[in-house]
Amino acid sequence: MSCHSEDLGSFERSLRADDHERPDFSSLGKIRQANRCVEYAIETTIEGLIAACGDLLKEEQSSLEAYRDQNSALGSTLDRIKSEDLLIQFADTLLGMVRELRAESNIVQNELAASKDKIIQLLTRASTAEQIARVDTLTQLANRRAFDEAHDQCKELQDQTGQPYSLILLDVDNFKTVNDQYGHAAGDALLSLVARLLRENSKTSDHACRLGGDEFAVLLPRCGEGPARSVADGYCRKIESSVLLYGSHEISITVSCGVAQAMPGKPQSHLPDAWPACG
Repeated sequence: MSCHSEDLGSFERSLRADDHERPDFSSLGKIRQANRCVEYAIETTIEGLIAACGDLLKEEQSSLEAYRDQNSALGSTLDRIKSEDLLIQFADTLLGMVRELRAESNIVQNELAASKDKIIQLLTRASTAEQIARVDTLTQLANRRAFDEAHDQCKELQDQTGQPYSLILLDVDNFKTVNDQYGHAAGDALLSLVARLLRENSKTSDHACRLGGDEFAVLLPRCGEGPARSVADGYCRKIESSVLLYGSHEISITVSCGVAQAMPGKPQSHLPDAWPACG
């Protein structure tokens, strides 16, 4: 570059000379050559700068891509953290709801248990009341209501099987005399004794009842009149062979007894009006 500078300086001095002096055109070729060198140097420098800028741009692009990847990974991590936080919050919420439901369930279970106990008590009372409603308080035999129900059952069984059923009625003899002579307590004791003898000498399928006062009845399912008379005779013998011990008194007992058979197809809505005596 220094040699070219000198040529340019010589050419400039020749231009400043007087007009009569001719410029030195011999240095023009050198000047042109120097210009080309300068242009080449400038182009080379520019190309180098462009290449260097390109390399810098590539490095920056790589850095940007790496930064972008880091940001993406960071974003994914943040999203995952947010998701995990949401899941934790959701799990906590569900756990709280489960605890509340469990507490409410315990309350409901306690209430149900209390209600169950009350229902059992009510059913027990109802069963007891039903039992009382069907049992004669004095003799502990079935009462008239239970007798009517047993009679309906015998009738239904007869309709299903075609087999007859029989009825035995018993009436304590001279019961009023016992009450008048020994008192009503003695009469109650006598009725209780008759009831016990009927209960002890009846089959489990038979229905022994106190109709009222000194009147008793026994329903015999699947039993005709003949066998029923034999059962009635057995009752009479058992009762007549017993003696009621009341204080210092021995009170003998006799009963009047009758038997009736219900036949299929014939209505049995009323008890017979008259019964033959037995014994």
